[in-house]
Amino acid sequence: MNGENKFNELEETDMEKSNVIKDIELFNSDYSKEYKFDDYTENLPTEKLFNKEKSKTKRMCFLFYCVISFSVAMFTLSFAATEILYAFVGDKYPSDFIVNRLFGQESSGMNFAELMLNQSFMPLKSPTYSSDETTSQEEETKSPETTVAESENTTAVPSDTTSPPVTTPDNIYDFDYSQISDGDIPIIPMDLSLYTYGNQFIYNDTGYNPNIIQLLNSPLIFPQSTYPADSPLVLIVHTHTTEAFSSEGAISYKDDGGELARSDDSAENVVAVGAVVADILNKNGIKTLHCEIIHDGESYIDSYNRSAETIKEYLQKYPTIRLVIDIHRDSIMNQSGELVRPIIEYDGDEIAQVMAVVGSDYSGKSSPMWEDNLQLALKLRESLNNEYTNICRPVSLRSTTYNQELAPMSILLEIGASGNSLSEAERAAEAVAECLSEILLPKG
Repeated sequence: MNGENKFNELEETDMEKSNVIKDIELFNSDYSKEYKFDDYTENLPTEKLFNKEKSKTKRMCFLFYCVISFSVAMFTLSFAATEILYAFVGDKYPSDFIVNRLFGQESSGMNFAELMLNQSFMPLKSPTYSSDETTSQEEETKSPETTVAESENTTAVPSDTTSPPVTTPDNIYDFDYSQISDGDIPIIPMDLSLYTYGNQFIYNDTGYNPNIIQLLNSPLIFPQSTYPADSPLVLIVHTHTTEAFSSEGAISYKDDGGELARSDDSAENVVAVGAVVADILNKNGIKTLHCEIIHDGESYIDSYNRSAETIKEYLQKYPTIRLVIDIHRDSIMNQSGELVRPIIEYDGDEIAQVMAVVGSDYSGKSSPMWEDNLQLALKLRESLNNEYTNICRPVSLRSTTYNQELAPMSILLEIGASGNSLSEAERAAEAVAECLSEILLPKG
């Protein structure tokens, strides 16, 4: 009997233990459901998990802040070290080093802050470029200065348009808006030469960093003496032949939806400007041919392809040609949508401003002579501005070729703009031809 009682007691004890274990398991199961353990928090409840994640986020934010602060500090130190280095080396513009690394161009008179502010260009798209040479060749990039105005791309006005000192009471850059009729678009006179930046400043749309000083100081090789006197050395063409100008004395124009300043009449468009250049070059002993073929009559987009065929035909027929000049006129709008008239006053005459455009092989198409072309453009600007102070705008170095790979030397010239009159452009053409003659055939 006693043994039986002990057995019953043991059985009851085991049942109680079993019930206790079941209660514990049930509690643990409920607790787990309520607090949701996970392997990454060592079974912390939700409140503790939230606090741990919050702390983790704070650490990540602090780490990010430290990285950004360190990067800014290193950039500042690098900039300061570079300035000091260039100052000891004796460079005139210590910021050129960083400018060239960041933007691939010479600052040449602009300090670092000024160039940063001027990097809407550049884009100039850029800085991007002008009407004539931008849309046609490859529907390509624009220049340090571009917006859209007519049915083509147009050059926007650079940020620095410093006017030269004026000694007469009548300032050529003054404009009376009260004279503009309702609905008309003003034609604003402006100086776009940026001559205060010096002759070394260029618009650079490439990743190249040409040595501007060396190009300016090195002699230009133009082997005219190896050919008979009657052999043509220069060819003038017009890829955008129908580009024309505003009426004489015009201060506004009506936007009727048509194309601005276009004409098939060679007496009114850029052909007339090219004729002035050709006549003076020939008079100065540089045999020059002038092609008057209209290349943009059928299609503006394919005009560069057609002018390329023309150039090839001339080069084949006249292998002595050393230089091809493609003469255009620019089309410039300011940020207010007003047409710009790039102009200077010299000896009482109003003369349109000029800009040289140089193509390169940066886009991949071969153009082995692009640095020689750039040298010619730089020397032409230097010569023009030495004589006329601010007639020539900065040279624009572009990533596409503009057919300049076809001849031994080539240059694209924007003589005036759609806001200029034909007479203003023709006066500029005279200046270009005289300076170009001195460069190609130096006296003595």
